[in-house]
Amino acid sequence: MIYVMGGTYENKEKYFQMLKKLNISDENDSLFLLGNIIGYGKDGLKILCDMMYRTNVYSVLGLHEYYARAIFPKILEAGAVDECLSVLSDDAKELFGKWLKNGGYAAVEAFLALESEERESVIDFLSEFAPFEELELNGKDFVLASAGIRNFEEGKALEDYDEADFVLQPADYSKVYFKDKFLITALVPTEKIPGASAGRVYSGKKHLALNCSVGTAGRLCAVCLDTMKVYYC
Repeated sequence: MIYVMGGTYENKEKYFQMLKKLNISDENDSLFLLGNIIGYGKDGLKILCDMMYRTNVYSVLGLHEYYARAIFPKILEAGAVDECLSVLSDDAKELFGKWLKNGGYAAVEAFLALESEERESVIDFLSEFAPFEELELNGKDFVLASAGIRNFEEGKALEDYDEADFVLQPADYSKVYFKDKFLITALVPTEKIPGASAGRVYSGKKHLALNCSVGTAGRLCAVCLDTMKVYYC
């Protein structure tokens, strides 16, 4: 079975509850997360470290991982958070500032608290996050992205977009992106999507939206692409 889970937004309790509910087998199942595992605290790193040691759990790149991937290596290079500003590019400085402004310092501290080998493993693991995934199952095609597809052009190959295009701009749920594929995303809480219900997966116009506000005391959700069954924790 292939499962897709919305971003955990640091809610490690819900993450482990969902793993238990799905009862994923190493031999037969795969789980894809839609980014935003890391957030503004320490628990996102705990989820990320758990994922690193599982052979069948993957994630596309989310906004917070996009930040972390730019910042974490530079922090190690500089030797300290304050010193890293001198080695950051202008774009990375802007990202770092946005992250810190929203409370990302706790995530940085959690990263620095890891053992040296584990810090390197986290950086290597984040480097493996693809900006999107394409899956085909039971005659249906799916595109997995954390946010959406910025500057979308019909017929343009997904490989021709920048990775930032998949993390920075939310999907437009009022339009169909692909006539023959489902776009699965998880940046916008479903309560903010017109026609959707708060706390429930949204399906419409070839979209599946899996953000049920787990980051703000809502629910974590996942869907089995084999059966299209939805799970909530």
